[in-house]
Amino acid sequence: MKVNYKIDEELSKRITCMRAILCVLIVFLHSNLTSIQNFNDTMMWAVVKIIKEVLSVIIANLAVPLFFVISSMLLYSKEFTWKENIVKKVRSIGLPYFLWNTLLILFYLFVQNIHVLRTYFSDCSTLITQFSWEDWIDAYLGIFNKTHPIIGPFWFLKDLFFMNVLAIVIKRIVDKIPFFSFGVIVLFWIGIFEVPYISNLSVVFFTLGYFLVKYKISVKAIDKINAKEIIALYLLLIILVLKLGSKYFILQNISILFGMLTLIYVSKHLIQSDLFNLFILIAQHSFVIFACHKTLVTIFFRIAFKLLPQILIVELFQYLFIPILTIVCCIILEIIIKKLSPKFCRMLVGGR
Repeated sequence: MKVNYKIDEELSKRITCMRAILCVLIVFLHSNLTSIQNFNDTMMWAVVKIIKEVLSVIIANLAVPLFFVISSMLLYSKEFTWKENIVKKVRSIGLPYFLWNTLLILFYLFVQNIHVLRTYFSDCSTLITQFSWEDWIDAYLGIFNKTHPIIGPFWFLKDLFFMNVLAIVIKRIVDKIPFFSFGVIVLFWIGIFEVPYISNLSVVFFTLGYFLVKYKISVKAIDKINAKEIIALYLLLIILVLKLGSKYFILQNISILFGMLTLIYVSKHLIQSDLFNLFILIAQHSFVIFACHKTLVTIFFRIAFKLLPQILIVELFQYLFIPILTIVCCIILEIIIKKLSPKFCRMLVGGR
């Protein structure tokens, strides 16, 4: 397949910057935890709740969709064959997917046998020793009683792999009937159609990535859009979603699109800032952060709930601090694994 979509140095830097920010957002997405139940009527509680909902529920929701778009664009921007692509994805997605899920199962198997550790370190509702055959399949694929594997966020990798399996089919359909295909994608986006086993979000935004490549819609084209209007509309949408709640899911979906546009625009300025080296560091370790963050976040929050007084100022502090601590620990973990066994580390991160 021939393509004519160039990933130049600037776009590559902006993708690196966005990957880092999206990785941080995903950590915050899973950090909206609380043990406080009796402060619902106070002003301070309302402020804390708004901060957490805006960051972890509204803004963070753009992370996975934009990851699908970026993955799709990177794939379709170069020539590939189905076999060549799948062989690469088995190494870069399939192998680390299997290894990390297996490691977490072994970790749970160990801590579940020590009562004092089980309280803090096990996030698995069923004892590993009591797993049925369905539980074992769910632990890796999440198709019977769950919608995700034992590492919850890995549903993204599962869906991404299957979208890569269908990548050439998607391209041929879009090439043959682009307008009809776009209409179908809109119907998936608003929830009229559903695909079993794969999320609508995966289908919509992976296919959207190919539309961007097919019609050569670059970030520079997005840069030409009036940034002030985009950002103002995004802020308005955040307020509306915050006010109206989750029942208006189409409004939430629209806010995701404007959030993506806002981040794409902002990335142009961030690559020229002093923070860019930090973004590079986070992006370099993004796979381990993605693999480990939910387990570590859960552990740190459980320890905090046990050891710290659960008052509102502490609630806000641990909400902002624990994600940062988690990211630092993930980076250190990868450095240690790489030091001990570079080959095994490459397998864990899919050769990245």
